[in-house]
Amino acid sequence: PAQTVISSTHHYPDGTMTEVLRRASERGWPVYQWCYRCTMRTPENPTGWLDPAEVDRKRQEVPASMWAAEYDLQEPTPESRAFMPAAVDAMFDPRLGTYAGAPREYIEIEAPVDGARYSTGADWAKERDWTVIVTLRYDERPARLVAYERIARLPWPAMVERYDRRVRRFPGSAYFDATGIGNVVRDLLSVPARGIVLVGREWQGALTQYVVGVEDGGMKAPRIDHAYGEHRYAAVDEVFGTGHLPDSVCAMALAWMGAAPKAVMTGRLSA
Repeated sequence: PAQTVISSTHHYPDGTMTEVLRRASERGWPVYQWCYRCTMRTPENPTGWLDPAEVDRKRQEVPASMWAAEYDLQEPTPESRAFMPAAVDAMFDPRLGTYAGAPREYIEIEAPVDGARYSTGADWAKERDWTVIVTLRYDERPARLVAYERIARLPWPAMVERYDRRVRRFPGSAYFDATGIGNVVRDLLSVPARGIVLVGREWQGALTQYVVGVEDGGMKAPRIDHAYGEHRYAAVDEVFGTGHLPDSVCAMALAWMGAAPKAVMTGRLSA
């Protein structure tokens, strides 16, 4: 007889799979769960085809919250966060300084150094959002946040001029949010920079790469209250789903595209 199979990870507490499971319990539909452990080769499962080394590699390539929900089948919770809180605490180190990150507060932790390598990222203000411009120094590890600025909605020439000034002060890789307004920004730029449209596989890979970088201790920053709060409380849906991506997370992820030691592409283990 004909059958319908609905197969998915269960990573949103109020998403489609939650509703499917609710209906299954009401209507008596069978529910099956499986994960990489079912097919991994172990002493208890010598005929398994999945190499444990591949599992270990994949565990290092995805954020811990994603691993817990999508690979270990842990129950999602409304408190699900995109970053592990301990990793955010470790990255935003108050011993390196404390700042509010208030509007129009230009924060420069370290002056430019000849021979250093820098990467700058900018997320532009749109309606109620903030423009955030960050610069990372990455010729030393961990990478360091050396400059940060949050500004309100301004005319495009004024915002782009702030970005131009930053890239000229810290020459190196430069990325900016080109979603919807790419041509406007390109026409105003006076420095070489790459516009990134914040959709699609490349951007999802960049976000994953950034979260992994944070959780692996790949960068350090002073305790900037605005950025710290946005990172600590960012939900999985805000970073990887349909929610609003926090401005500082977006700018940092763009800068990390130039500063990351290597590209980390997302993937899925077949069960």
